[in-house]
Amino acid sequence: MTTAAPPDPTTVSLAVARNAHAADTLHELQRILVQDCRLLAPFDHCALVLRSGQGVRLSAIGHQGSGHDDGRLTAVAEHIAPVVADRDRILVVSTEGTTAGLAETDARTLRTELDRAGLRCLVALPIAHRHQRLGAMVLLYGETPPPSAKDLEPLARVLPILGAALRAHLDTGSTTTATRPPGRRRRALIWIAAIAALLALPVPFRVGGPVELTSRREHNVWVELGGTVAGVRASSGEWVDRGQTIARLDDRDLEFEIDGKQRQLEQLEAELEILRNLAADDAAKVADFRLAELHAERAIAELEHLRSLRSRLDLVAPVRGLVADTGLDGVLGRRFAAGEILCRIAPTDDMEFALRVPERDLEFVVDAERMHVVMSADPADTIDAPIRRVDPIATVDPEHGNGFVVRAPHADAEHLRPGMTGTGYVSVGWRPLGYVLFRKPVARAYQLLLGL
Repeated sequence: MTTAAPPDPTTVSLAVARNAHAADTLHELQRILVQDCRLLAPFDHCALVLRSGQGVRLSAIGHQGSGHDDGRLTAVAEHIAPVVADRDRILVVSTEGTTAGLAETDARTLRTELDRAGLRCLVALPIAHRHQRLGAMVLLYGETPPPSAKDLEPLARVLPILGAALRAHLDTGSTTTATRPPGRRRRALIWIAAIAALLALPVPFRVGGPVELTSRREHNVWVELGGTVAGVRASSGEWVDRGQTIARLDDRDLEFEIDGKQRQLEQLEAELEILRNLAADDAAKVADFRLAELHAERAIAELEHLRSLRSRLDLVAPVRGLVADTGLDGVLGRRFAAGEILCRIAPTDDMEFALRVPERDLEFVVDAERMHVVMSADPADTIDAPIRRVDPIATVDPEHGNGFVVRAPHADAEHLRPGMTGTGYVSVGWRPLGYVLFRKPVARAYQLLLGL
């Protein structure tokens, strides 16, 4: 259970933590302390001091055969154990007279024991778990130079992990030969298997996004003859029938022209009547009568033409549908020139749903046949519509990003209005639950990893 030489202290710390949790006995844990922890901070010997209800005891001591007397080392460790077990800070004692974190009397005693064993320094690292002191890990230095505070930083980082591993051994009644109960491991395996089975469970898979009801073609109501809007007979958002008058324009110049032409015609008719009577008695007046008759016929034609122009001042709906413009109510009194658009009519039988799907989901909808739509105005009703086409060019939405629009016709729009929104989706089949849950987060994480 040893760890190969690591590239950096962080990797070694993770390996030590993993091996410590995998140890089944305190002997294995001690071996990890001796072998693996040496990669973090070199030392000659390592002792594990534990606190228990019966007092302080020396659990184990390990070394690499440096020539020191094992009995002497054990005696030193037993003298050290009562002093270091209750410490909550790192303790350093050196035979060179330097001491950190200990009273001078105790330090003198420990220096004497170190000198007898041929050691130069000891370092006691407290081990705790959730503010409960469990003991200490004691490092002994003989041939190896004593460490600096920076040298001990990697070991200090793994102490909480070692404390959790040691607490687990103590809670399960571990001794130097005890092993971890198989029940806990079995339960963990059962939980892992249950989660894996749940994530592999097939569920319906759908892709979709926001949907809007739009009109495929909007018919324009053109102004054929310029004039001022004198009356409006429909309002924005109102249903109108084909041929229904939406607004009436007033052209004062045309009205003056019609009145003038009407008076001219009346005058010509009076002259024509006089010439008719004169022509009956005088043959020379017949030519004048014929000329006056031609003038009267031309005046009648011009008057009819002007009246036909006046009829074009009535603007009517070209199809049955919905007045799609929102500003129709504010056009009263406004003057329009010939060729301008008064409003637009959205036919009721030519609506379509525009479903926007993210570009990552395009592959799932290109071959789909139907979409399902739930409008916000009626969330209890699901509308099933055949897909007409998928727009070949992506569109950019500041809120949703790049996407493609999937279009489906909807002829029954009597109770809906263009611009209404909702949610639409396309059923793609069955996929594992894990795929459905983690598809988007994994894709997003991959994009962040690539810096997209």
